[in-house]
Parts: sequence; structure tokens; C-alpha cells
Amino acid sequence: MRYYKESEKGVEAVCKLMEDMKNQKAQETRLDDIQKMMTKLKLTVEQAMDVLDIPPAERMSYLERIDAR
Repeated sequence: MRYYKESEKGVEAVCKLMEDMKNQKAQETRLDDIQKMMTKLKLTVEQAMDVLDIPPAERMSYLERIDAR
């Protein structure tokens, strides 16, 4: 535990882990938002991603995850 608190590499590792967790939660929230728009507003997945301004480079990842649900 001391390693993570007192060493530079330990602090960096914890920061990276926290950043990864934050990004994962943001992606899960976006997936939920896409699905809600599809259900409640009767939008296609592409239309929902347009509304959320999801960049083209990220869309395939979201499409794969939505299909997996």
C-alpha cells in the first residue's frame, strides 16, 4: 500500500486506474443514453449517436457494444 502512496510510479498507476474507471463509466452512460433514445424517441442507433455528437472514430465501438447487449 505504501508503494501506491509514496512512490511516483505507484501514484501514476493509481491515477491511470482511476482515469480508466472514469472513462469506462462515461462509455456505459453513453450506451444507456443511446438505448434510451432508441426506445423512447424511436431513433435509430445512428440518429442517437448523432444527437450525442459521438465522433465517427468511436461509433463502431458503441455499435458493437449495443449489439452485444
